[in-house]
Amino acid sequence: MTSKIEKLILSLPKITKMQKRAAEYIIKHPIDVTFMTLDQFSNVINTSTTTIMRLMYQLGYSGYSEFQRELQAQFRDKVNPGVRLETGIKDAGDENIWGKCCEKQIHNIQTTFTMIPEETLDQVVSSIATAQRKYFLTVRGGLMVAQYMNDFIGRMFGNCQLIHADNFTEWCSIVPDLKESDLIIAISFPRYAKRLASCLHLAKEKRSQVTLFTDSYSSPLAKYADLLLPCTYDSLGFHNSPMAAMMLADCIVNVAAIRYSELVRERLNQADKIVIEEKYYLI
Repeated sequence: MTSKIEKLILSLPKITKMQKRAAEYIIKHPIDVTFMTLDQFSNVINTSTTTIMRLMYQLGYSGYSEFQRELQAQFRDKVNPGVRLETGIKDAGDENIWGKCCEKQIHNIQTTFTMIPEETLDQVVSSIATAQRKYFLTVRGGLMVAQYMNDFIGRMFGNCQLIHADNFTEWCSIVPDLKESDLIIAISFPRYAKRLASCLHLAKEKRSQVTLFTDSYSSPLAKYADLLLPCTYDSLGFHNSPMAAMMLADCIVNVAAIRYSELVRERLNQADKIVIEEKYYLI
């Protein structure tokens, strides 16, 4: 079957200037369009919904919804672990595989930091320091990042809790006590866990702050976020790499420690005194 992208390319000579703009955007940003509503898509490319609908009809779809369902199916195939592994094998080749793995992660980190304004990162640090309670919410692949932040942010500011979104009953017991002064830091990448989305929906009903680590500004979870941190997650294997998100989390921890050093120093000294008294370390 001819893919959507191929259909669009083949149809470009036959469509109007505004329809061509829509088609070109889909070709360049297929994953973004996967999760955009028709109104969002029309606003992004500055054209009417009617223009987009006409393009859909010309491509043989009954409407935008049918087109998007097929695009979502294509996206699911792309992020399928088996498919990703086969793609990674082809990309890696037989030579310098260690170097290529390293290059991939360096690229992920560099791309991530170019996507996020420093002002946003400053706001993230400020929200962490001032939040009454901080909850780190994630599933599966995001657990490494959440555990890291929960540990070090907890040591600096206290009142932190790690929540696995699959433990929905635990989250339900927390939600009644959530306040606007509380902060939820959520980590989720494709294929985006539905249970985590449910947790964020409940948090927003309580008007708690949400900072989201995800893959793009058009993530289906973006609507829940007050602050959004897009992180590139590509790998040569079958998985979502957490390395760029980990690097970003580590930078947040470092900047928070420096900017709030007086508060952090006092807490660290008190905790270290207890550790020394208990003779926790060998030296």
